[in-house]
Amino acid sequence: MITTVEHFDIAIIGGGLAGLMTADLLAESTDPQLRIAIIDPNPESLSTKTFSSWQKKSDPPHRYSKLVSGRWEQFRITTNDGEKIERDFGAYTYESIPGERLGLHLNQKLAFDPRFHRVSAAVLKIHEHKDSASSQLQARIELSEGQSLTASQVLSSPADHPAALLQIFLGFEIQTPTEHFDPKRVDLMDFRVEQAGDVRFVYLLPFSKRSALVELTVFSRQKISMQECEALLKTHLSQTLCIPVYEIKKIESGTIPMGVDVEPLFPPSFQSSLICGIGSAASRIKPSTGYSFKNNLDALRQPRAKGYSDFRFRVYDSILLEQIREKKSSVSRSLSQLFSRNSPAAVFSFLDEKSDLLQELRIFLSLPKLPFGFQLMALYPFVFAFAATLALHSWAGGLAVWIVPTLGLLTAGMGHGSLDSLLRPSGTSQTGFYLRYLGAIALFLSSWLISPPLALLFFIVQSADHFGESYWLRSLLASRNDWRVRTLTWIWGLFSALFSVFFHWNEALPVVSAL
Repeated sequence: MITTVEHFDIAIIGGGLAGLMTADLLAESTDPQLRIAIIDPNPESLSTKTFSSWQKKSDPPHRYSKLVSGRWEQFRITTNDGEKIERDFGAYTYESIPGERLGLHLNQKLAFDPRFHRVSAAVLKIHEHKDSASSQLQARIELSEGQSLTASQVLSSPADHPAALLQIFLGFEIQTPTEHFDPKRVDLMDFRVEQAGDVRFVYLLPFSKRSALVELTVFSRQKISMQECEALLKTHLSQTLCIPVYEIKKIESGTIPMGVDVEPLFPPSFQSSLICGIGSAASRIKPSTGYSFKNNLDALRQPRAKGYSDFRFRVYDSILLEQIREKKSSVSRSLSQLFSRNSPAAVFSFLDEKSDLLQELRIFLSLPKLPFGFQLMALYPFVFAFAATLALHSWAGGLAVWIVPTLGLLTAGMGHGSLDSLLRPSGTSQTGFYLRYLGAIALFLSSWLISPPLALLFFIVQSADHFGESYWLRSLLASRNDWRVRTLTWIWGLFSALFSVFFHWNEALPVVSAL
């Protein structure tokens, strides 16, 4: 318990998977004066989970390979109508590490290192300031019950997930009196569960012929009770798997928000901020699957900032999540096609976000095209607007080309502009916002009267920056406004701002010439 304001070189917020793995890496430092605080109100949360992942057989053993309790070479997916897809993992293997084993290993290692200090408290607020004595930038961390500490660097994993979809899971590790399981094969998804308007499946991880982890997973907009999950899981065990008698050795449960719009609970306040995201706050949880162990492990192996190229995987995740949310009945068929029409190497490389564009195109061509096409159009209307305008230009021309821009202006366009006032920064008064808004309009009109070409150039540059920022805001935040990402977003925005002009060049040319 901290009773006075102590200073640490590094404060790790969150003592879960990402926090303890990061601490484990920092323990390799040879600096004896290093002081690290690990802050978490529930330090034993790791022991209630099981961490599974697929690993390439050709990769060298990772830092936690010795903790692996089992490996599997085969997998099966069962659709809701009973169709079974059975495959080998091929170039991959599936492995599992019990949370209590991982937690015991990490906690024992850190417990004997005097540089690490555990703080059982919740973080309420972080604010960065210059220390009056040293003139060095510090982060002051306010804790529950009135405690506080300072740090030269903050590694924070908690995140806010404004998700429209939840992944709810309840698992039983069971022991049976007779043999029921194939210890060589893992059931990744068995959809023979009452769906009730959600997407539900059972995941089965066999440890022997008589023991396994059997876990119900539910993708739902609404949180359902663990009592309902327990009833579904027990029904699946007794009626579908024909296991009437078993002993429950361990229970694991939880809820994971599923979405690409992850916001750090304690975001960096400026580019040179002392706060850096890890784990969930750094988007290490795969939005469309909920897997996190491998992403956190890869971040330890080779840390990298997320940039422009990561956006396409967020697009894919958005489409898949929307498919799960809206087209629930077709999810089972889509996933069966994903694994039956593509090699395991291609699928797992895609899920690891290590595939190339050609591989990704092949994967999406193997899936039902209309549902995914509609989701792409709904989530990213600019893609549809560009394609539709191009088609109308080549097919009809003339006034027909104005159909899509006019519809866009009367629907999304006007609504987008009218909501700007709701996005004003906190602490800014509504009156001040409108005065600046109207002042910017007056400044633009004045510049137009003085020099129309200069005003037009200013309008194009400003519009390009605005459109690019709107589409790539999360990439900008993740890269801490890196100038390369900013340049790419501006190029995207420039294309967005000018493509209508180029499609109507004959009409625009007299205006440009008059200027």
